[in-house]
Amino acid sequence: MQTTPLFLLGTGRSGTTLIQRFLNSHPDIMLWGEHQGFLEDLAKSYFALKEHPSMHEYAYKNVAPANCENLLGYYKDPKKWQAWTNWFVPENVDDFYRTMLESIFNPEQVGKHRVWGFKEIRYGENPEVLRFLQSLYPQAVFLSVVREGLNVVESQLTTFHQGESKYPRIKRILQLPILMRIARSWAAMNHQLHAWANKYDRSHFLRYEDFVDDYTIIRPVMDQLGLEIEPAQTDVMSMTEGRGSSFKANSDQNARWKKMGYIPSFVAELYVGKQSKKFGYPRPRALSPASLLSKLF
Repeated sequence: MQTTPLFLLGTGRSGTTLIQRFLNSHPDIMLWGEHQGFLEDLAKSYFALKEHPSMHEYAYKNVAPANCENLLGYYKDPKKWQAWTNWFVPENVDDFYRTMLESIFNPEQVGKHRVWGFKEIRYGENPEVLRFLQSLYPQAVFLSVVREGLNVVESQLTTFHQGESKYPRIKRILQLPILMRIARSWAAMNHQLHAWANKYDRSHFLRYEDFVDDYTIIRPVMDQLGLEIEPAQTDVMSMTEGRGSSFKANSDQNARWKKMGYIPSFVAELYVGKQSKKFGYPRPRALSPASLLSKLF
């Protein structure tokens, strides 16, 4: 069975889980969930084997010739310098890593799928992971999801850093270092993902808000996968389980930033304003000074 990898990427609290559920409701698709970003280390090791000059100078250059009849004898010959003795070549490295990834994300014991992959919120800032996946699977489809920047910052603060406080507005001011880290990460990740989508014709950049308004916006992705949108997928859009307030029509960024308070929202806009505007999100009028200053960040 010919298979196609599909990699769903985006920042935390950007709607990737809803889109994962939508895609997984197709019988031919299986996208696994987050895995703590372990592919960053795997990508680093892959490129060390494939591209490091020492591997080519000392290891690959001394692999046994194709007509060698006694491979074990060749490699065990005590007359040879054995410090970098290895039997494999760069093409074998690709096979090693494909076998590992497919054993994890398209396993026999669960059942192989025509379209397989994962969703992860930790890879956007490291283009080496994207390059790693594209090198192994030129036919892979990448789907990156963006959600308005202020909305994401507020949602991450509420979900991951809320706690209890009698004075939530004051707490948000005390959390400014966390807020800035979230906002910087949102801007950096979506900058990379957008650039990646513009670089490869099998990479897509989708606004979450547009998907909520009209799920058929995902049709170009399904077309590249050679699949039709199934009724079971459309049913996900009407389910009440497994989705939060970001799915509601009144959850636009102008309502969200007010929950943080003006000062935290102003600071967040310094980091997310430029990219948010680039992606077509109107900026709140009350934060227009920060939106202008965001061009410097």
